[in-house]
Amino acid sequence: MNGGHTSWDLREFIESLADELERVHQVARVKAMQRKRLYTVEDMGLSLNVFADYDGDRVRFRTAQPGEQGASKMDLKLGSITDRVVAETTSEDALRERTPLEQVAPEAMRPEEARRLRRYGVDTAEDVARLGRRGVRVEGVDFADLARRMAQASAPKRRPEPERVVRFRRGGGLSLVVFGRHMDQVAPDSVRVDGRPVPARAEARMLTLDAMADGAAKAAGELEFRSRGRERIRMTLN
Repeated sequence: MNGGHTSWDLREFIESLADELERVHQVARVKAMQRKRLYTVEDMGLSLNVFADYDGDRVRFRTAQPGEQGASKMDLKLGSITDRVVAETTSEDALRERTPLEQVAPEAMRPEEARRLRRYGVDTAEDVARLGRRGVRVEGVDFADLARRMAQASAPKRRPEPERVVRFRRGGGLSLVVFGRHMDQVAPDSVRVDGRPVPARAEARMLTLDAMADGAAKAAGELEFRSRGRERIRMTLN
């Protein structure tokens, strides 16, 4: 903790300290198999003089150097916990395989949502799914919608299979509809007609391109888009 001006995270510090204490207990248990145990560690207290820094998302601490003024005092105390208490306070879900939020596809979750989830103590995709099933909605996070996006992002990526194109009049221009299979796997913001971006909506069996001027729609020669798996697909419209 004397690393100059290095800051540290309270959670990581406590976890590291707890790991060290656990290793002490493990060594003591092994020694007790060879001879009588002479000592044990029941509780541990620690007082630190620190400076706190909050960046709007996380709180980090820096240990005060000798003679440095203005620091705050932090008292930590770690106590022993029995196997019975662990069993009584641990849910069955916590013992199952979990998917940390860090492993969730980036496109499934906005940065602001990730920050809010950490504040609410939500650490895994399974937690999000459970809260989504309960219909929980808090400021900045709709858990049902977020769970749906996570499930969609983690689902096996299927290749869009366009089959035919239909032109029809809408408003002051013509729209194009591309029918096919797995068209909901098209990334709408990647759609181009003859190299020009065109607003589009992707559904399971169709990709709808918003109305274009008559001349542009009739003369359209090539449609290009990317799948959600980042594969580029081209097809001739004429």
